[in-house]
Order: sequence, then structure tokens, then C-alpha cells
Amino acid sequence: MLSNKDAVKAFRDGHHGNSKNIFHDDNKTLYSYGHHFKLAVRLDTGEYLINGDTFSSSTSRHTSLCIQYLMPNVIIPFSALDQVTRDYHLIKLISRDSDKYIPRTRKDPETGELIKYEEHRLGAAVIEFEGKYYLSSIDDGARERRGYFLVELPERARDVENAFDLLFPEEMDQRCPYVRQGEFFFVPTDMETSDLSPMETLYEWGLYDYHLQHAYNARVATKEMAEELLKKHEKTWGPIEDVSGRMVHRFPIKDPNNLARYFPNAGTGHAHTATEIRRWGSFQPDRGNRNNIFVRGTVRHPEHKMLKLGKIWHRVYANRAVRSFSAGGNVD
Repeated sequence: MLSNKDAVKAFRDGHHGNSKNIFHDDNKTLYSYGHHFKLAVRLDTGEYLINGDTFSSSTSRHTSLCIQYLMPNVIIPFSALDQVTRDYHLIKLISRDSDKYIPRTRKDPETGELIKYEEHRLGAAVIEFEGKYYLSSIDDGARERRGYFLVELPERARDVENAFDLLFPEEMDQRCPYVRQGEFFFVPTDMETSDLSPMETLYEWGLYDYHLQHAYNARVATKEMAEELLKKHEKTWGPIEDVSGRMVHRFPIKDPNNLARYFPNAGTGHAHTATEIRRWGSFQPDRGNRNNIFVRGTVRHPEHKMLKLGKIWHRVYANRAVRSFSAGGNVD
């Protein structure tokens, strides 16, 4: 039985050899404790993909051994990557930046003493899978140990710097002043409240059973999507005409101040909620004028620092990410 360090080295060198807690079956994937947690994957290019998710303190130590002995490597949370593919070995590493170690200070709860430590943040990386390019990174504006994102880029990226450039909103002048929270950019304007109109009521589609007076939880963006959802329900449960009253129904949204409602492709997970939100002229994002949205006050998101915009109306832009994926757990 090998030590954990030697088990990682054996995997690296293509030899069979496991420790009590670290093992591999086929020399392609290294596991911690069981098949439920993949530590590292050997890419077809000879590089290593290391799981950035944290599971336990001991698994984190196993990850550290992989980072030290499996080179070159890129660290990406597999909980995010699983939403793109599980054929990890087919991924190609295009470019990466070094990890960051940010000086932090915390107070010892027992002694009150200030303790200095370094917060580890994953370096950004660009990967390619089946002709599509993805950027993996940590948002510098996020709260501590949060803000990880994986996004599909709108086009091919040469390196990390180029990938960030590709995410910048096309309609926005890069020379103008702005502030940012996650995928949203806010540009100050001289708009008056009287220049702007209240937002129209937004709706989403779902299923409602008028016999049972029950609304199903699933919600989709269009009536056509809801009709497909109804077909799936009927295929699963069968159309019981004299009992079931399932039908497609339109529901008003419950969080109209959530910016993601107006930018459907922007981000995942928690809402970016503005104090006040208004529009200039018509708002028809499918017709290319989705940047007619203005906000002021504050913008809140649980993984980002609160953004204070004050009384000035700011025009909202969203980045160019095609799709966004978040990690399922903590990220080391």
C-alpha cells in the first residue's frame, strides 16, 4: 500500500498503485476515497485537469498533492464542468494564469488576536471542447471564497486576456466610466426619472391544473416551451380527460427587479436585484435594444459586494457570455 503522495506519483508515471484513500482504475482518472469524488483527470494532450471543488479537509490535502505533482495542470471545479461535459479527457487547455494568493486578516474568536493568512484563488483558464471555448475564473469583485464562474465564450479565444476582452459588451464604449457587478456593467447617465418609464409586467409560462387548482413549479420563457412541457407531462402521466385539467398558463414573474429577468442569457443562480429599475422607450431584447434598461439605488447579489449607484440612473449592459455555469459547492 502506497502513501498518498506516492499514489499520485504512480498515477502521473502511468503505474498501478493506490494508497488507502487515493486510487485510480484505468490511469485516466484519480479518485479521493471513492468514485464519487474525482481528484484529477489526465487529458489526451498529456496535461492534467484537477478538481477545484472542496469536499473535506482531507480531500483538500489530496488536491494539493495533485497540484504539486501533476504538471502541467489547470484547476476547474468539476461541479461546473459537468454542466458542459463529463468527457474530461477530450478537453484541451488553451491558456491559463497562475493561481493567486491574497493576503487576508481574521480575528481569532478565542483570543481576539489578528491572524494573517493567504486566501487561495484559482487562476483563470481558457479551455476548448468540441470547437467551443470556455473561460474559468474567479470574479475579483466577489466576496471572499465566492464568485467562481465558468462561461462559454462567443468566439474563439487566444488566451486568458483575449477571453476577458471577448466578454466585454459589444454595444458599450470601453472608454466610458462604468462599475461592474458580476456579468453586469453599469454606466452613469444624465437621465432624469421623467425621461424613463416603469417596466412593463413580465410573464413566464408554465402548467396549471384548473381541476386541482394547482400550479406546477416549472417555469419556461415562452408559450411554445410550455406546450412542449405539457406534452412531456401527458407522455409520462397520460391525458386523463375526465380528471386532469392541465393546461398552459401565463404567470406574472415575482421578482421584477431581478436584472436577469431582462437579460435571459446573463448568469446563473442568484438574482442581481436593483432598488429601482426603469426603461427608456420600448424594451424588446430580441430586437437588439435590451440596453434600454436603467437602474439606480443599490444592486445586491449574495456572492458579490453590494453596489451603490446612488440617485444617478445607470444604463445596464450584460457581458457577451453565451452560457454561464456555477460551481455546486465550495471552491478552493
